[in-house]
Amino acid sequence: MKIFSVWLEYLLLSVLSLVFIVSPYFRVQVKILVFVAIGLWLAVKLTRVFVLGKKKLFAQNPLQMPFIVFGCVCLLSVLLSQNLYHSQKVFFNRFMIYWLLFLIGMDVVSYSRKNFWWLSSSLIFSSCLLAAGGIRDYLVFHPARLFTVFSLRIPFSMLPLFITYFLPFNFAVLIFCQNRFLRIFSFASLILLFPCAVWQGARAAWVAIAISLLFASFFKNRRIFAGVVLVLLVVFSSGFFFSATRQKLESIPYPSQWNSRTPLYNSALKMFHDHPVFGVGLGMYEKLIKEPRYALSSDYPNKIHILYLHAHNIYLEILAEMGVVGLLAFTFLFLSYFYKVSVALKGIKNENYLAVIIGIASLVVASLVSGVAASIITVGVNETFIFWILLGISLGLLPEVTKQGAIKNG
Repeated sequence: MKIFSVWLEYLLLSVLSLVFIVSPYFRVQVKILVFVAIGLWLAVKLTRVFVLGKKKLFAQNPLQMPFIVFGCVCLLSVLLSQNLYHSQKVFFNRFMIYWLLFLIGMDVVSYSRKNFWWLSSSLIFSSCLLAAGGIRDYLVFHPARLFTVFSLRIPFSMLPLFITYFLPFNFAVLIFCQNRFLRIFSFASLILLFPCAVWQGARAAWVAIAISLLFASFFKNRRIFAGVVLVLLVVFSSGFFFSATRQKLESIPYPSQWNSRTPLYNSALKMFHDHPVFGVGLGMYEKLIKEPRYALSSDYPNKIHILYLHAHNIYLEILAEMGVVGLLAFTFLFLSYFYKVSVALKGIKNENYLAVIIGIASLVVASLVSGVAASIITVGVNETFIFWILLGISLGLLPEVTKQGAIKNG
């Protein structure tokens, strides 16, 4: 039976690796893979407990209390929703899946050292693949703005978000990791991802990448941090010599110039004004945006009307749907995450674990910054699935979790 458990674990790792690799391109297939992963994870858990005699069904969650608080606020938002049926559907179809993926990521890397290497390598391979496809498509379709990879359009135009995921992660691996194989591929990925970020032209991604790179380098040493500051100053300064890039850089401080997002923000603020404490209900922004009080004006650009069912600002969307209580719970969750990580980093001697933890923490920073101009983290499929798996992985490598499993620091 032990061999059966090992093979189940290998299957789970293979499916998670496929999720990392195909998430940027295929929406339906990723959903199928995620449900397969959840089924395999449950099978592994049951086998470990009831067959192999492991005492604990779940690894210790360092964010247990923040998750409980956020979960309770979500349930209150459902119960007080303007449409109870729709909100409960969003809770089970979206938030419960995210939570399970977080648990899977945390559990899998706490089992064994090989799992950590397997998943890290898969993520770096995925980033190399995406970057190579982006380079290829820019050369083929230039001067069109980069939205495709290997001629495949990224679902919901989320290419800039995947770039903001991959760039800081690969950078952290490059400067912290001791494994030569991972460093070589992370360096190659960075070289290919950087021009993709420039050609894609997403202002929020540029800012998010810059802040996340500064965050990662801060934990290395002053020389690396100063070098990153210098490189960023040169890159952003050089952007002002090109008219198209200069226009985008100059518009960063002005939300009214962010591709018709201001009306979406105003609708979210109206919902928050009407229901300031617990909001209009989980997932209700996408429903109420079509009602007269919150609807967009008749001259709103039709080409992007279907795409912008969300507020394109995660903080305003949470305020609208879950009120000030929801935003406080969300803030508490991620402040607790950074506190746990910062405390744990002082005691981690294994630089390979350090590289992945800081890489994922930098990715989280990039996501929170990108959230000013996008509905992510609590919305979405492909990119959001990856986010919650990686969040779990970073916590699964912390000493208070790994001491329960097979991984030992040092």
